Amino acid sequence: MLIINFMKKIILTSFILSIATICNAQTGDLKPADTKIGQSKNMNVPNAPKFKFKEKDDGFDFGNIAAGLEVVHVFEFTNVGKTPLIIQGCMTSCGCTTTDWPKEPIFPGKTGKITVKYNSAGHVGEFTKYVFITSNAATESENFVIHITGKVAPIKVLHD
Repeated sequence: MLIINFMKKIILTSFILSIATICNAQTGDLKPADTKIGQSKNMNVPNAPKFKFKEKDDGFDFGNIAAGLEVVHVFEFTNVGKTPLIIQGCMTSCGCTTTDWPKEPIFPGKTGKITVKYNSAGHVGEFTKYVFITSNAATESENFVIHITGKVAPIKVLHD
């Protein structure tokens, strides 16, 4: 009997932890504590590549969007450094957000684009999603962060 009660407690604890993990993953709440994630090995290199985004504060606000829509924004940037900029990857803070980025080097003075898509299906309310860019840029961190914001309005059902 003692073993059965012990096993019930283990199963119940495992179930509660699983539910908590699933709920946390669905909220898409991976957020940077600060956009200065870590010190870059290129930070003190004067010729290192460097991002310069067209957007103010490296973010974009979609404003109000209807639930169920997929919206897209293209972040344009210029390499204002003196050596080629190489983006190794872009990680999003939520599965509802996807990205596409240049796989080839962006040479000094040239521009590139990072496309960010947000799928509002199943989401209602305000959102802020982050894209963590891993590159060889001379930023204050090895990962540069851009973000999108907006508010998803519920679909209204009309009745006769």
